[in-house]
Amino acid sequence: MTGPAPSRPPEPATQLWWWTIPDAPDPADLDLLTPREQQRLGKYSAPRLATQFATSRAAVRRILAARLGMPPESVLIGQAPCPDCAGRHGPPNILRPRTPLHISVSHTRGLGCLGVSTGDGVGVDVEFLRPVDPTVPGTAFSPAELAYVNALAPGTDRQTAVQKCWTRKEALLKAVGVGISRDLRGVETKPASDTATVSGPGTTARAPRSWLLSSLRLGPAHLAAVARRPDSGPLTIHRHTAEPGPAPDRHPRPDAGDPRPVRARAT
Repeated sequence: MTGPAPSRPPEPATQLWWWTIPDAPDPADLDLLTPREQQRLGKYSAPRLATQFATSRAAVRRILAARLGMPPESVLIGQAPCPDCAGRHGPPNILRPRTPLHISVSHTRGLGCLGVSTGDGVGVDVEFLRPVDPTVPGTAFSPAELAYVNALAPGTDRQTAVQKCWTRKEALLKAVGVGISRDLRGVETKPASDTATVSGPGTTARAPRSWLLSSLRLGPAHLAAVARRPDSGPLTIHRHTAEPGPAPDRHPRPDAGDPRPVRARAT
């Protein structure tokens, strides 16, 4: 008698989850924060940023818990080592349970995003569409990105083009794991195409690699970008709506460092 056929690993895939952020945090979201996350929450001077953090951390925990088949309070989120210096300020990762999934998190005014990939790395960035600093392109964009932006008349279209370049650049650097820590003018994101294959910068641990970079609108007021490996399978978009259950037991539990924003400014 032959035994059951060995199960195949799941096909590679990348998910982008997004959620809305209210004006004030939901008590059920606050109940999902670890003691260290509660301490971090108290350090925010702006209530809007505190709400972004609390809402997004709870959303990430619920999404991952559903994916991994466990209670949200059992999911522990930390940071991977930096691929350049091995310091504990690299991209966010799942410390518990052990899983091969890669994640990336971004949040801005009114909206948050989580990238989840079975491939080797993922990066996401989301921005609220608003007027941008006119000096940004000259200090952060490649010649091709500058030409793309300057080909548009001043106004809303040009501002959106600037944010398209920025979100793509930040998503790419998050996927590489280094963040906004180098000369951004040398990072080319090919913004003329919504989806394009680009080369990410190398790190101490890895040579430059190819990434598939996609831009998408999430409603009328937000622009997002996702960077993933070309062999990471299809990209699917999902909206997360919290359906919190009973508050978790507040027993002491181990905690680790939080994934800090990888940008020069707060997200």
